[in-house]
Amino acid sequence: MRLPAFFILIIISVKAVAQKNNVIWKTKAYTIYSDSVVQGEYIAKALSATEIVSSYKSPANLFQPTKIAFKFSINGKDNEMQPGVDHHLMQ
Repeated sequence: MRLPAFFILIIISVKAVAQKNNVIWKTKAYTIYSDSVVQGEYIAKALSATEIVSSYKSPANLFQPTKIAFKFSINGKDNEMQPGVDHHLMQ
């Protein structure tokens, strides 16, 4: 007797919940666990039903400066501090 694919997915899901951190699916590129996905050096982990943390770093941010200069504006004018005097934030 062949089980429909839907029932196979349900069985896999139930096993995954019952056996936390066991491998659900593994390929050369990534591994899926019951609470996380690992792809090379990157890990995404579900902390709860609404929260995920990840170690992924976007290549778009690699060349962004770590020091940010800014000034507050009062009534749309550059009048919070003297010209050339700014707040600085290190990321």
